Amino acid sequence: MYDSVWAYSFILLLCGVLCLRCPFQRRMVRDSLSMLAGCAAALCVLCFFAWGVSLNFIIVSAITLAVLLINLPCMGRFLSGLRHGRFSSGMIVGSFLVLPLAALSLCVIIYSRPVVFSPASLGVTVRDGTLTGSFTGGFTGRTGPLQPVNVRVTDFSPADRADAPLVLFVCDPRSSIRDYAPFLVLLAGEGFQVKGAEFFVPGNRRFPPPLNAQSVRAFTARVYSLAAPEGFAQKQGDFDAAAARDVDALVNLYGPEAARAGRKVFLLSDSNERVLAQAAAKYPATVTAWAALAVGPRAGFGCVEQTSPLLARYFGTQRDPTLARPRDAARKCRVFFSGDRL
Repeated sequence: MYDSVWAYSFILLLCGVLCLRCPFQRRMVRDSLSMLAGCAAALCVLCFFAWGVSLNFIIVSAITLAVLLINLPCMGRFLSGLRHGRFSSGMIVGSFLVLPLAALSLCVIIYSRPVVFSPASLGVTVRDGTLTGSFTGGFTGRTGPLQPVNVRVTDFSPADRADAPLVLFVCDPRSSIRDYAPFLVLLAGEGFQVKGAEFFVPGNRRFPPPLNAQSVRAFTARVYSLAAPEGFAQKQGDFDAAAARDVDALVNLYGPEAARAGRKVFLLSDSNERVLAQAAAKYPATVTAWAALAVGPRAGFGCVEQTSPLLARYFGTQRDPTLARPRDAARKCRVFFSGDRL
C-alpha cells in the first residue's frame, strides 16, 4: 500500500515530463519522449493488478489517459521512423491544461499518503497466501498459476509463539485485509496469531460479476455505502448471508486444527456482529469467544486514519501516525479475549 504512493507519483512525474517538453520542440530531432505516455499507461495497468481500484488510481488513470490521447500522434510518428515536426496547437493547449492537474494530484497523493509502520519492530511476521476451491469442495493451496485465486489469506504471527491464541478476522465487504493491517499487526504484537481472509468465490458474490472482482469489490462497496446508504442497508441481509459463508469456511480452514492443539480460537470483526454470534453458536467446540469493535472512525472501513487519509478527512478525522485508535482496539481485544469485559 505504501509502495502505491511511489508508483502513482512516478506515473504523474512521467506525465509532467511529457507536458513540459513542448517548449523544447525546436531542439528535437526524434520525439522519443512521447513513448513515455505508453510507459505510464502500462504502469497504470500494473497498479490496477497490484492494488486494485481506489480514488488515487482513478485520478492517476484519468490523467494518464488524457496524456496518452494527447501524445498518440507523436507516438505514431516516432514508431513510423519520421522526424519530429511541430506540435499541434491542440496538443500544446492540452498539455498545459493537464500539467496543473498532474501537479495538484501529486501533491494530494503525497499529502494523503498512508502511515508507514514496521511489523518487524513489534516482533510480528506477516505472510500472504492464496487458496483455490469452493465452499462445497473445500479450499487448498494453489499448485499452478492458472488456478483461480478464490481466497487471499494474510497471517500475522508474533515471533516465537507457536502456541499463541488464534484470531480469525472477518473482513467487511467495504475493505480489504490491508485496510486493517495496522490493527492486525498491533493485535499480533499483543500475543495473538491473526489470520485474515478475503473470499472471492463465484457462488458467494456481493455484487454483479464485474463489480465483484478482487480489484474492484471493496471500492464498489465503499462507493455504494456512501452514495446510497439506504440501498446499502437494504442489501445488508444479502451481505450477512455471504459473510456467514465466509466465516464458516474460515473457521473450518483453521479452527479445528488450532483447537486440537489446545489453542483458543476467537472470531473478530469490526462489523457483522450477528454473523459472528451465529458462527460462535454453530461451532462451540472450536470458537472460544467473538468480538466486534470499531478500529477506525466508522465501522466497516478499516483503519482509514492510517490507510486512507482522504477518506478519514471525509469522516471528520485526519491522518494519525501514532496509531492511537487501532492500538486502543488491540488493547481492548487483548483484555476481552483474556476473559475480562471491555
